[in-house]
Amino acid sequence: MSIATSTNCLKISHVIPVSSFGDRLKEAFGTEQIPEIAKRLNVTYQAAKNYVEGRIPPADKLVEISNSTNCSIHWLLTGNGKPTISKTDEVEKIKIDKLIDFLEEDEIKDIEEFRQLEIEDLNEDVPLNRFLVELLRLGLWSKFKDENEVEIDEQLENINEGDNLNYALRATILRIIRHEITWGKSRDLILDLINKQSAGDNTVPRRNNLNNLVEFKKPKKEKIQDLGMVDKFNIEDAIQKHSTLEDTLQTWYQFEGKTLPEDFSLNFAGWKDLSMEDKIQTVKDVKTFADKMNEKIDKGELEDE
Repeated sequence: MSIATSTNCLKISHVIPVSSFGDRLKEAFGTEQIPEIAKRLNVTYQAAKNYVEGRIPPADKLVEISNSTNCSIHWLLTGNGKPTISKTDEVEKIKIDKLIDFLEEDEIKDIEEFRQLEIEDLNEDVPLNRFLVELLRLGLWSKFKDENEVEIDEQLENINEGDNLNYALRATILRIIRHEITWGKSRDLILDLINKQSAGDNTVPRRNNLNNLVEFKKPKKEKIQDLGMVDKFNIEDAIQKHSTLEDTLQTWYQFEGKTLPEDFSLNFAGWKDLSMEDKIQTVKDVKTFADKMNEKIDKGELEDE
């Protein structure tokens, strides 16, 4: 069910000096009445009360709020920037909407903060927008880089002594993508490069010195599942028997005597084009994410959302 339509943010022409997410939520919907906010968010009174008191809603709910009020997610989360959504924001938000099922609260906030840094602090000739969603997606799906391999290689080859720091920044982000380092692990590095640029430091690292900028090690994946159980379930066999990612995952959960999280669905159009190795890794990654969702549900962290 969609959130009731509101256009309050359309009337805001400047940054409202509100102090918390709850204040901005009330501003977006034009009311301080919790029952009214709960009704328009299609959540319980307690959930709405939690949001008004400062608890950040899950990523999909943030997108619904943004869509129905025309308020920027970045403004809702941080209070910074313009409350209303520009045409450029709309294009980027469409990309984010497509990924929202696979993003957690901190990841959607990182997307918005990173995009705002690009808009506010980087020159227009730095083509970071087209890599932004891929950066986050590749951080979540470690084996989906094949389709970008050629483009990434070409960009890295174009780095030379004449490039300014903007291009060094772009190159670093491309390396982060290529080596599957998540945004959270590379944030300080990117901010440091932006700060140097703002201070007029145009020092350009050579391509063979870029290794000094990033620690090129894949992040260790959190082991949620018992390794013995992983070994017992034949992922490759399940993939061969089923035509979709969701059916394969369902088979794994049935094997364990468990169920997928409620309302957890997958529609991955590129599944059939992946190699078997990539499919196996993808199934493992999605299983890890689904397990985390189940853990939150068991702890009651999602019951009001």
